[in-house]
Amino acid sequence: MGKTGHGGYVLCSHHLPVLTDVIKAEGRYTPISRLRHRKTAPKDLGPANWRKSTIKVSPCDHCAANDAAVRAKAWRGKARSFSPGELIEACTKIVGSYEKQAAPGETPDAYAEVFLPLYNVVHPYDIVLIKQVLFGYCRYHWLINSFIKHFYTVKATMLSQGDSLLYKVLVYLAVFRLDELNWREFRRLCSSQIPVKILPFVQAIFLEELTIRYSKDDWLKIYDCMFVNDLLRGLGLFREEAQVYTEKLAEAVYGPDPGLRYIPPPTTIIPFTLSISNYTHIVEEPEPYIYKAKPAPLWDKGRTLEMKRVSQVFKLNRTLLKEKYSDPRYQPFRIRSLERPTNLETIREEVGLNRVTLAGIMYL
Repeated sequence: MGKTGHGGYVLCSHHLPVLTDVIKAEGRYTPISRLRHRKTAPKDLGPANWRKSTIKVSPCDHCAANDAAVRAKAWRGKARSFSPGELIEACTKIVGSYEKQAAPGETPDAYAEVFLPLYNVVHPYDIVLIKQVLFGYCRYHWLINSFIKHFYTVKATMLSQGDSLLYKVLVYLAVFRLDELNWREFRRLCSSQIPVKILPFVQAIFLEELTIRYSKDDWLKIYDCMFVNDLLRGLGLFREEAQVYTEKLAEAVYGPDPGLRYIPPPTTIIPFTLSISNYTHIVEEPEPYIYKAKPAPLWDKGRTLEMKRVSQVFKLNRTLLKEKYSDPRYQPFRIRSLERPTNLETIREEVGLNRVTLAGIMYL
């Protein structure tokens, strides 16, 4: 079975658009079957097997879409709605897949229309919620990712990077949709997860001001001040409910284990025995011998041949300089103003006598 790309899809060989007359003339192959809707419904998939059906997907996009449509049709008749945990899981899956697999320019609604049947989302309320979460994340992704960045910085020791998609979905629901959901439904969604994951999130977004203060500085760079203040004011309305919920989460996380799932091993006392000391006196090692190199021997046999040659060159240069400057053309400059006779010395003597005379008069 070969595969090829046609119109953005991966098709099986029996779905290739090949003309019938060309097939008969060349005799390359004959299509075994054509793309058509199944008339018989598949076997009923129980609630526990809905995830298993999304894993085994045909590599052909047409076959996968056909199978998903048949499954969705069977489930739509029952109108089965997801539990809170399954809703959160479906939201995280579609947000993560949209970030990685969405085509350039593909809208969230178009992406959801294709991939929601693969997740067996058939109830209208579930479809609306998941679409709104995906659209809201795409619209406010900068705001949500900014909070997640500071959240992971402040609570680094309590979080795991694998839960980032979960926190992105919860941030959108808490910041933008908590008034519509009301606290009871939001608590149901949070309680479907492990308390260890939810406790730091509820503390950071409702009770503690450190993460919110850091996030607010980034939010104000993009959004209007009034819009940001309205978001923070909406979070402050649920502070009391969050405080009560946090206490119950902390009790579940840090409280005693009622089912005794972890039984610590008994403490065994090991007696302390004194051992004989093996202390010995430290032998002082002598200082290492420092090697001193001998100086180079002095030359005591007169001037070397190189020194004699250098001195000859010096003498030759001096002779050439004397011959050069003996020529009148290479004499130093002479300033006539300095050579002109002046009575500067006489004036200096007169000025000195006048100063002495004035000093004597002032003294008297």
